[in-house]
Amino acid sequence: MSEYTNENTRITFLPSRMYKDHSDEARLVQLVRTQLLEKRTQSYHAAQIKVKQETYGEKKLVVYLLHADTYMVDVVQLTIDQNYNVVEETEQYEDIESDEGENTLYQATDTGKFDFVCGTPVPDLPTAKMAVEAIAQLAEKHGMRTKVLLGHDASVGNYQTYLRAGLRGFVNIGHGNTNLIMLYDGPLSASWLNSQKKSELSPQVFYCNSCSVFNSPFQPAVMDSGARTFIGGQEPLFVGTSEEVCKMFWNLVLEQSLTMGPALVKAEKDTQYPRPDSHKISGDLGAFGTVLHCLGHISKPEHVYLDGRTEYGSVELVGSIAMPYSGTRWLLEKLTGTNNDYVLQCLGHIPRPEHIYLDGRTGDGSVGLAPHINLPYSGTHWRLEQVGSDGHEYTLRCLGHVPNSEHIYLDGRTVDGSVGLAPHTKMPYSGTHWRLIGF
Repeated sequence: MSEYTNENTRITFLPSRMYKDHSDEARLVQLVRTQLLEKRTQSYHAAQIKVKQETYGEKKLVVYLLHADTYMVDVVQLTIDQNYNVVEETEQYEDIESDEGENTLYQATDTGKFDFVCGTPVPDLPTAKMAVEAIAQLAEKHGMRTKVLLGHDASVGNYQTYLRAGLRGFVNIGHGNTNLIMLYDGPLSASWLNSQKKSELSPQVFYCNSCSVFNSPFQPAVMDSGARTFIGGQEPLFVGTSEEVCKMFWNLVLEQSLTMGPALVKAEKDTQYPRPDSHKISGDLGAFGTVLHCLGHISKPEHVYLDGRTEYGSVELVGSIAMPYSGTRWLLEKLTGTNNDYVLQCLGHIPRPEHIYLDGRTGDGSVGLAPHINLPYSGTHWRLEQVGSDGHEYTLRCLGHVPNSEHIYLDGRTVDGSVGLAPHTKMPYSGTHWRLIGF
């Protein structure tokens, strides 16, 4: 037999409650190979089979065909009779009855331990694996507790759990289309996203390096489920070059503090992506921002993150970085001519020109938001002093021009959630220690 394009394409089976007797696996593999793969000139990286229905000797197979050159997945349904003849073939099948709920073989139980997740269900594609690992290392460098999901760990159950875990960011590199992204053990679909309540999906930024996901129904389903920012492919994303765009985007956002909209455009340009404007972004296009996690020794889950209330000009501790707590994101800008002096701009989604910068009032020890960083608001200047050994723990010394030895360091009171200035950073003022996530 002469060679054909997909002669060496790997064929595997996905979990299915409908398929318990696996004695005919070899026949089904041969059927998919002869009826689908041999007849197609498109090169496929892998084919994944799910038995959807088995009644009266008739089987329905959903076959997910993962392209070799792009991160596109074709979905075909085959209906076969008891003699394994194909009686119906449905192209571009919409798997709206996917058994996503059964894919719990790999389900995360450590969701509270991480700020950032990077995953790929296809680590056998070297560029996908290398990109995920590189982005994870960059996130860790900026103080984010990071989880990497490779292969079987990039499962439907894990993704569903982490996508609802209040992460700062979630990156997936893998195949997709307008309806779904393909994971190790099955699809995660727009229909599942639509089943989530508003704000249930809570990564601050969801970057999905997959083809055509920035289209209906997947893109609006992501945004309607509560994501702050969604980035994905509207056009085909090529294996090898699209990962370079993804890596460059995170480098520009984290290393150079570019706002996300311009960063995506620049990432395509700087990497010379062959099809410009293939990557799209929706939602908040502003800065990724830094999160300040209070390390006070009395732990209260409802009093953790520094939150600026731009509507009212107040500051307090809250228990989540997901909406509606957009004020937990801060843009740190170094003051010219200094080594460690910064101003902190609150990125809350309700803009008020009179409530922008973190301001310590050394006169009375209160903390709030000020309209600008010039006099009389000298308390908007803060000196970051690194403490601890992990490189991400700091104290913030207020440089207000009215010196007061009782009111110096930014202090989070985890007992009641209030924020003020403390005289020193030793006990009992453990709330003067902050972990800067994303800095």
